[in-house]
Amino acid sequence: MDYSEYLALKELYDATNGDHWNWSTDYKHKGVPWVFDDFAKNNPCQAMWQGLFCDNFQCPDTGCRLFSMDLRALNLSGTLPSFDGKFKGMLYLTLSENNLHGHLPTISEMPSLQTFNVSYNQLSGQIPDTFYNFKELYLLYLSNNKFEGTVPPS
Repeated sequence: MDYSEYLALKELYDATNGDHWNWSTDYKHKGVPWVFDDFAKNNPCQAMWQGLFCDNFQCPDTGCRLFSMDLRALNLSGTLPSFDGKFKGMLYLTLSENNLHGHLPTISEMPSLQTFNVSYNQLSGQIPDTFYNFKELYLLYLSNNKFEGTVPPS
């Protein structure tokens, strides 16, 4: 993982009260809780942070590619920060079954995004039309929130 993705994870952690997330204690199978102390010694892909999945087989000098984030039912609360251009290699993004509120942030420059799941939160406002630009997106879960309007046509 490169440093810009690490900083974006820190921003997400801080914005959603990461100190109060409900981590699994099954570190062997689920990975370890997130700790932002020293990127060089605690790279999320190499340290196997919970909820993050990286392509560890083809790692360029900048680090392994983060391709999946599954933070379902970890007690995330607060509003989501912008994802605009921060996770360019993301394929699967799941933030469902938490206590997120507010509007969906700007979500762009994820050209390979296939699944986006924010169901079962308290998100509100209009459904952004940016989903129209995701050519690979085939699963979009927005149910059980307080959105207005309809899903933009694909």
